[in-house]
Amino acid sequence: MECERNLISIRKRNPETEDFLTIINIKAQPSDLEFNNILADLCKYLFRVAIAVKNFDYLVEPKTVKINDNLAGYALFSYTILDENQNQTKVVSAIWVFPMKDFFYLIGSGMVNDNFEPILDEIKQILGTFKIKKR
Repeated sequence: MECERNLISIRKRNPETEDFLTIINIKAQPSDLEFNNILADLCKYLFRVAIAVKNFDYLVEPKTVKINDNLAGYALFSYTILDENQNQTKVVSAIWVFPMKDFFYLIGSGMVNDNFEPILDEIKQILGTFKIKKR
């Protein structure tokens, strides 16, 4: 049985509060999706995510984007997580998928909903430096 492989995780923390400010996770994940149509397959993938979380809502509907000459699927969505005391926190996640032959690279980031735009802008700047070789 194949499973996803974390390739790298980048985390920036505020030393005064110990809160994470920017988190980027990069995974290689085997795929049972065809990725003949990136947009349709990203929607199928995110449907599975939506079932697993509470209060899933798209902030940016899935779409196709180009990053450094690589075609990718992209979406921005929010959902609610619960801490150990059942307190709810609204979280925003950005996801990019880069399809390959029998797997895809998944680059994702999660951030607290409050004032997430500057963090998302920083993540997009970092993402713009990535180079993915086609196989």
